[in-house]
Amino acid sequence: MDVKEEMKEDPENNKKSEPEAPEDVQCNMRELGSPGNLKWKDFAEQLQVAFPRRTDLSYLESLELPRGHDPSETFRVSLWQLGFVECCSSKPMTFRVTAAALADEYLTNTCLTAQEPLLLYQQPFDLPSEFKYSEELEAGLKGAARATSMLMLAHVILNELKVDVQLLNPSLHQSLLAVYCRLGTAASDSATIAMENARLSARGVIRKAHDVITWAGKLHTLKLQGLQPAEIINKYNESATKDSAIQGAKRMGLVALLDFPEQCLSLLLQHVSEFGFDGCAFNETAFSNKKPMPGFQPRANSDRAWQKRLAATSEGYELLVRYVHCSHARKPSAIRSKLDTAAMTEATQMSQLLISCLQEIQDQHALPGGAKDKILQDFVDGDNNLELELQGAISELKKGWQPAELTPFRELIATCIANRDGKLEALGKGRWAA
Repeated sequence: MDVKEEMKEDPENNKKSEPEAPEDVQCNMRELGSPGNLKWKDFAEQLQVAFPRRTDLSYLESLELPRGHDPSETFRVSLWQLGFVECCSSKPMTFRVTAAALADEYLTNTCLTAQEPLLLYQQPFDLPSEFKYSEELEAGLKGAARATSMLMLAHVILNELKVDVQLLNPSLHQSLLAVYCRLGTAASDSATIAMENARLSARGVIRKAHDVITWAGKLHTLKLQGLQPAEIINKYNESATKDSAIQGAKRMGLVALLDFPEQCLSLLLQHVSEFGFDGCAFNETAFSNKKPMPGFQPRANSDRAWQKRLAATSEGYELLVRYVHCSHARKPSAIRSKLDTAAMTEATQMSQLLISCLQEIQDQHALPGGAKDKILQDFVDGDNNLELELQGAISELKKGWQPAELTPFRELIATCIANRDGKLEALGKGRWAA
């Protein structure tokens, strides 16, 4: 049995649910990829023992990258020197699907950094003081996904499988003894490095061109640093190829995504992390379509009550992403596909109607603890009866319609009234008893 066989997933334990937090599904840079905690120090010591330096090779020792070094020439670092925080990459945290694909590549063809070196830039970021350790390189990185996936694979081998990789896969072990790098030639500021990162990703076998979600994550990070996304897009387009330029529907969708609340964008990133952009439920035109976007006011042939119920909100869009993610995950992989406009519109309206109905009831009644979360979770988990009732209400847009016409809300209102009457009765008894 080799390492690849050991790492095969158990189908019984491979059930998909709601988007998990990045630290649960991705290579966790805060836990094991950063030198700012004791866990990293323990892991680094493991790496030094399991993957020692070769005596026939020279390695970079200094904290500073070799200034004046020919950018075309490579140099070597040890695996444990790849510790860095997520701000050292201009892209969002490594997607789970990307890490899984890279791990499979490493187990099959080893970590070929000698042929495809990691690209390092002298550190343009202001690292927190707790991350500045004398043993780690302070560098911006092109190849963060490959670096973190190498660390993830090493951690799984050493701490979960606990196998002797040198015995089971000597070629993989040999490739992890030295990580080849070269210097980036771009100016060392975060915006320039982000654009260079995107240009490099648009070509090559290992690299993959940025999709609209990855671009949104990248520009959101730069926006938090005070940079203007529109200026970065324009500057990037000046030197981009026609296929990789950000224009048309992709640009419209990207602009819309940058206005999203952070929680909505985080959920989308987690969805793409799980399935990859090619395999996820959203296509790029989904984000250039204004109808699902928070703030959209529908021009429905109905009364004002329906217009208010179906007006898109951030909370409704957040529920939409949760619902779409779980619906996508429940399908067998062979029949998963991207949602067309009609399906996206239906999912958007159901999600928003559910949120609006809950708000209407909450305005009139004190909801029992956990009642709202339960109804939302039932919807996300695929309650077919609730879906049918929502679809029926939306197709009719009946005047005078009330949330109580939906079974879960009828039951919820009855519970609220019973709770209220019980409290009034108890209050009355207390008064007469006094």
